[in-house]
Amino acid sequence: MNRRSVVTAAALILVPVMVGLLVFQLRAPGRGDGVYVEVEARGIASVHELVAVSDAAALPEYALAVPAGVPLGFFIVGDRGRTARLSLHVTNSADPLFQVEALPLTAAVRVIDERTIQLTSDALRAAWQPGAAAFDYYQRMVNETLASRSTLSVMAVLEVSGGSGGRAESYGVVLGPRVLAPLPRVSAR
Repeated sequence: MNRRSVVTAAALILVPVMVGLLVFQLRAPGRGDGVYVEVEARGIASVHELVAVSDAAALPEYALAVPAGVPLGFFIVGDRGRTARLSLHVTNSADPLFQVEALPLTAAVRVIDERTIQLTSDALRAAWQPGAAAFDYYQRMVNETLASRSTLSVMAVLEVSGGSGGRAESYGVVLGPRVLAPLPRVSAR
């Protein structure tokens, strides 16, 4: 690789991360404790607060739908001493009791400040390209279940436990494949 290729590759990796951090700092100052997701849609990044759900079966009802967007990262603001797990889940809108094994994702953790950490995963950036984790997971579930393809979707789930509340909470972002409109935002607490 020549020097120009290395600089270009570094810029392609670092610029979105730095823009995300800047967007989060500009749009989230003073916000309370919580979990946020940064989404890029049509080249524009935005930050959305996610609803905490303690009952995993209710998560699809409260998950944030990302129309034509890509989640760039999750931000956890608040108590230290929390642990987090990122995974993919296939949901079936026609059967709320539908369950399949979750697919754990590798996530990079970055400390932003004393109250904020960011989790990112390359698996979310290219979710619907053949060979990507979400795409392959969805295809496998379509082939292994009797559920209709039109009712299945993939959701990224961030499970956060510990902190001062002590209880585990889940936060969901519907990735697709068919996200047409955002779901209504309702408080689950």
